[in-house]
Amino acid sequence: MEVRPKAQVGNDPLDIAIVTMQFPAGAETFVSMRVGELLATGHEVRVYSFRPPAENWERLLEERGLSGTPADHNGLWATASGVVAALSRPALLARTLSWLLRTSGRQPEHLVRALALLPYAFNVLARLQTRVPDVVHLEWGHYPSVLVPMLRWSGVRTVISLGLIAYDLRRGFEGTRTAARMADVVRTQTVANVDQVAEYTGLDPADIALVPDGVDTRRNIELSRGVAKVPGRVVVASRLVPHKAVDEALIAFAAAKDADAKARLHVLGSGPEEAALKALAVQLGIDDRVSFLGHISHDEGIRQIAEAEVLLHLSHEDRLPNAVKEAMVCGTVVVTTRTFGIEELIKNGETGYLVEVGDREAAAESLRKALERPQAHDAMRDAARELVTSTMDHEAAVAKFVRLWREAIARRAADPTSRTVPVKHGKVT
Repeated sequence: MEVRPKAQVGNDPLDIAIVTMQFPAGAETFVSMRVGELLATGHEVRVYSFRPPAENWERLLEERGLSGTPADHNGLWATASGVVAALSRPALLARTLSWLLRTSGRQPEHLVRALALLPYAFNVLARLQTRVPDVVHLEWGHYPSVLVPMLRWSGVRTVISLGLIAYDLRRGFEGTRTAARMADVVRTQTVANVDQVAEYTGLDPADIALVPDGVDTRRNIELSRGVAKVPGRVVVASRLVPHKAVDEALIAFAAAKDADAKARLHVLGSGPEEAALKALAVQLGIDDRVSFLGHISHDEGIRQIAEAEVLLHLSHEDRLPNAVKEAMVCGTVVVTTRTFGIEELIKNGETGYLVEVGDREAAAESLRKALERPQAHDAMRDAARELVTSTMDHEAAVAKFVRLWREAIARRAADPTSRTVPVKHGKVT
């Protein structure tokens, strides 16, 4: 039996279901931070993950202060339960399968992935109908978006919030378009994304909410306060996967290392490229100057970044990466690539250094400048810190999420057929 949600319009705590791919994920701290802030401000939160848990997920929860957070993960038992739930609702199953075939029939890869995740979507639907939350927020708008039409077709009276950030748009899953048109709130994190989301989904740009993936500026400042810069220290903070281009960071460091005899590179993070990157460091003759620290806690990562003179982030795809924002708050000069929307953070020569994707020589030259004259970059550090604290603050971003959700709840209470209303772009207020 469906339990209807409370019409939360005032300041009462919200019951929020977060739907993501994996929780917690080692390299994606923004979901954990969002959950933590929602819990800290009194809301009820439960998380549903379309992937099985990471091997170290309980330790990650503890590191991030989220032990005990209700979290459900995909797996054999969840899939089996979902199959039973799907078979018990033949009309909804037929409608969903028909929709997937119609929208993704010519995209076999998308169709296979969506079908593989469909049992878990039915499992989540059954749980949400048992206790209907005020808000269902999908962190990602690709394959988890199959849940959105299922919620609508089942008549679940909840506000649906959908994030469209980067990978969601690159994947080109047709179900994303359907989900966006059915959601009450469609959110992206950069001004540069707004027109792309509008073109992809057919929504009016005014109907797309701008909410950044903020960083905990207060915590970053607290952790970095009193931390002395280590002369010549450079950090890379990244998953060790191909598109992060950590190999190019090693090459740039090798070319710039003579700018400071004390230059050392600390690589923070783990991933499948680790062995190849260590071999590359040997090949470049810098293995005595490079330390691979593997996975470390988020707080320790902030301390490592705060100690560094420079963050080197040469990813080919990232959009406003949190590591860059955190470095800017910590007073660490950033050398990064001109990826989509990055100009909202890095104004070349003013708040950091921008180089073209794949331009290792330019990256090395910018790194050399930062290492040769660290004191000359004080104005850059101050400008970078001010930009992030005023526009990318985590607490302000979560407060904006909550405000958007409450407005959507009020609209839906007044008119159950309403979807969304125009949302002005700009800074988080």
